[in-house]
Amino acid sequence: MDKFIQECLSVLSGAARNIQSAVIGLSGYFSGMDYAEKARGEPPPRILIENKTEQVSEFLEFTEKEILKMPKEFRKLFKTKGGAAHIRKKKNGVYEIRRMIDGVNYYAASKNLALAKKKFIDILNQIPTAAAVTIQRPSVKLFKDWIDDWLEIVKKPKIKEVTFLNYRNYIDKHIIPKFGDADVKSVMSIDIQQFINSYGESRTAQRIYEVMTSFYTYAENAGIIDRSPMRVIGKPLHYVEEKKPLTLAEEKAFVETLFSNSNPYRYVFVVMLYAGLRRSEVKTSVIDENWITVKCAKQRRGQPVKFRKIPVSPMLRKFFPIGTFPNVGDDVLTRVFKKICPNHNLHELRHTFNSRARECGVPKELVQKWCGHKPPSRDVNESVYMHYSDEYQLREIKKVEYTYE
Repeated sequence: MDKFIQECLSVLSGAARNIQSAVIGLSGYFSGMDYAEKARGEPPPRILIENKTEQVSEFLEFTEKEILKMPKEFRKLFKTKGGAAHIRKKKNGVYEIRRMIDGVNYYAASKNLALAKKKFIDILNQIPTAAAVTIQRPSVKLFKDWIDDWLEIVKKPKIKEVTFLNYRNYIDKHIIPKFGDADVKSVMSIDIQQFINSYGESRTAQRIYEVMTSFYTYAENAGIIDRSPMRVIGKPLHYVEEKKPLTLAEEKAFVETLFSNSNPYRYVFVVMLYAGLRRSEVKTSVIDENWITVKCAKQRRGQPVKFRKIPVSPMLRKFFPIGTFPNVGDDVLTRVFKKICPNHNLHELRHTFNSRARECGVPKELVQKWCGHKPPSRDVNESVYMHYSDEYQLREIKKVEYTYE
């Protein structure tokens, strides 16, 4: 009797295991159907940046339900925005999802966002623990894939958005069309030199040289190639015309033109002229009776935001109260200024302020501080220990008053 009961229990246990396996199998099947059914209704990724060649989103966030389908050791990483994956929609409509975890690059792609996300989760589930994951790379990886990875994973977190877009533009418009389909290890120095030479001594040639040098330096240090082909490439000698300040006569004519025609950007220009601001700094400026406070433009991504103060000069005070600044792009300001002063560029207003302040007797070091220039690194006393009181700066700025005669 006991033996018969044991045999019955054994049969029932086996049946239970079969039922459990079937349930798990059906769960996986319906899970796949769940993604397929949602494919048409899946909302598009949040688009933060847009240019002519592609769309880029900073992060792709996963739903709580999707996170639960990931291995336990990965779930915590994807519960916060900072741990989400990067997503990029290429111009051919393909969604690329990437995430670097412990030095391992996880990657999935599809023209359907829901399927791309499913593929990405499936890849995570192929390896039981993150420590056991190894990077699987094809024996031949194309140049365009390497430089894309470098830009997105290595450079993007360290550079400003505008710099990233400039890199993206030079890579997509010039570099990839030339070398994109080649094996990164097969590109020869002579090919690169000939390619750069085709642009002459232009700014484009210089920018291509800088991007490719940075990429190949990383590739060599990472062991992707044995030696950078850029080591023997001659740098293009792009000539940059020396900046020159406006003459007193030109300054007078410029200001008169602005206000006689009620130019909508007149207050933007006079603040740049009499405070030495960069065009990208004007829109961040806060002006009170004695000071202009601006967000410094020259700082790397990831660093704390820095502000600097410039005292209001007697020349600028003549235009108080300062009107509102229109919300306008930097390129518009450049074009408007060029129409008024065809022999100068917009940045030369900053040079004009610098020159006038020095001509009026303001110490060089103080003018550097107002303009946001770093003193020479060898001057430790100036760069580290020297601080100027507000009272001293307000006294010195009073010197910056002159006539146009």
